Amino acid sequence: MMNCPLPIDWIEYLEGAVSDEFTTHLPKCRPCQLLVEELRREKRPRLSRAPFVESWPRWTETRDAAPAFGDIWWTSSESPEAQISIGFRIVVLVVSDVWQEHGRLWCEVVPLSTNVEDATSLDVVLLRRDTDTEVPWTVLLRNQMIAEVRDLDTRFGRLTDPGQALIRDVVAGHAPHDRFGSPIDGPDDPRASIPQELHRAVRLLGQKYARLLDDQTSTRSARILAFPMQRTSFGSGKAAAQLSLAASTAVEQTARQWAIELPERGRLRGRIEHRYMEDVLLFVVEEVIEEQLGLGPIAWIAAWSDRLKAPVTSQPFHPTVDREIVISKDMEIFPQEVSRLELRLSDEA
Repeated sequence: MMNCPLPIDWIEYLEGAVSDEFTTHLPKCRPCQLLVEELRREKRPRLSRAPFVESWPRWTETRDAAPAFGDIWWTSSESPEAQISIGFRIVVLVVSDVWQEHGRLWCEVVPLSTNVEDATSLDVVLLRRDTDTEVPWTVLLRNQMIAEVRDLDTRFGRLTDPGQALIRDVVAGHAPHDRFGSPIDGPDDPRASIPQELHRAVRLLGQKYARLLDDQTSTRSARILAFPMQRTSFGSGKAAAQLSLAASTAVEQTARQWAIELPERGRLRGRIEHRYMEDVLLFVVEEVIEEQLGLGPIAWIAAWSDRLKAPVTSQPFHPTVDREIVISKDMEIFPQEVSRLELRLSDEA
């Protein structure tokens, strides 16, 4: 019995690999002749060769840098607080400036993933040219969180000018649609949840700020969890219809859409409206999808604006579709002036 070469060996042979053994074997073996003829008919492209090691991207790591908007960092696997062991380092993109609160430094970060094929409609894809790492990334916007600066261990990259422009457009709510992934098909879509290790790291990194809020809310027995919301796009069709109606009744309204998707909890989407005659800033719930842990029973929405010295917080509410939540009244704050929204949930069942 002849020992025939593997198909991959014949592909290399057809691409020019010199082999006296194969040249001698082929005229004597009819199965291999048929295989080679079939491979020639397929006109397979040449196998891509791995680039030389010298041409691979090289990252420069820095530990003593201060985080800034557009930086790419490794998180620490061990928190400086002894009672928290994250145990799994992740890559995050810094999407805010650093601020000080209660004697500690904080910044907003978003996890990055190299799995660009599974990006969802709430994830932004960074191309190679968008960072100096020369690697494509998926920005997992639905897992945006507030992290303590000392939990960031090593900076190894940064957004380029095109990448910074893209992320600023995302924050402003008007990024190009072709830079987002495809919508999640439903709860059975494997992209609906992130890997367990990543989910644990995100939860542990974000819980410090939640505990800070918990300390500020000592009058409540329940622990308060805070989750940054993402501005998704300008006015939906429903909002546009209401704007048209408002114009016909001489009531000025403007709207902006915000959304958040939390693994194991669910999804909340809505819009901000300002009712001019009443000077009321509202959040109108448009979509609620609850999963295992749910979004209730009690929630709050906090809003930030450059015109405010401190964030304003709504009254507690239970998330239901079409519910209108008053964020502020008689403060002359308009939707386009809201720089950040945060969904706060009671951890009490």
